[in-house]
Formats: sequence, C-alpha cells, structure tokens
Amino acid sequence: MFTCHIINEDEFTMVQPEGELDYGVCHDLESYVSTNIGAGARLSFNMEKVTFLDSAGVGFLVHMKNIAEKRNGTFEMRSLPKSVKMVIDKLALNEFLNVSNDEAYAVKQ
Repeated sequence: MFTCHIINEDEFTMVQPEGELDYGVCHDLESYVSTNIGAGARLSFNMEKVTFLDSAGVGFLVHMKNIAEKRNGTFEMRSLPKSVKMVIDKLALNEFLNVSNDEAYAVKQ
C-alpha cells in the first residue's frame, strides 16, 4: 500500500512518500504534489519510507524537480534507503536530483 504526506510551511514543502514509488502511483501522485506546490516552492522529498523505486518513479522525481524549477523553486531528496540509493547511484542522478546527505533540510535554510 502506498501513501504520501505533504507538509507545507510557507514556501517549504516536504513530501513523504511511503511504500513503492512505481508506475501504479506516479500519475496520481504527480497531480497531488503539483497542486500543493506554488511559485518559489522549496520542495524536499524525504524518501526514508520508500521501499521500491522503478523507472516511472525516477521519471516522476525528475518531473517534480522540473516543475519546482519552472516555478522558480528548488528541489532536493534526502534519507534514501539502500534500495533507492542504488537506483539513483546507478543512474548517476545524485547531483541532478540534489540528493542531500545532511541532517538539516537544505532547501529550508
């Protein structure tokens, strides 16, 4: 089962997906997230509870980054579990998706 929580604080938006981020959930999740972020949003994905990431999930994350940047905002990912980190590492997307290793949320500062 997949769930997602969005926390909005001013221009800071934290997205916390839980479960498998795959083809079956990406379209609905895209609609849900994109309607909850405004211009200049600082978008942070906390991935700690994602159990699986497929190519559709990667495409979704790239699309969310593009949406945030088109709205003059920022995008980051953090707390990647091993299985998700392996996918992002293999695709060499760490820098592009702004994968953060810091404990503090970079876009919130």
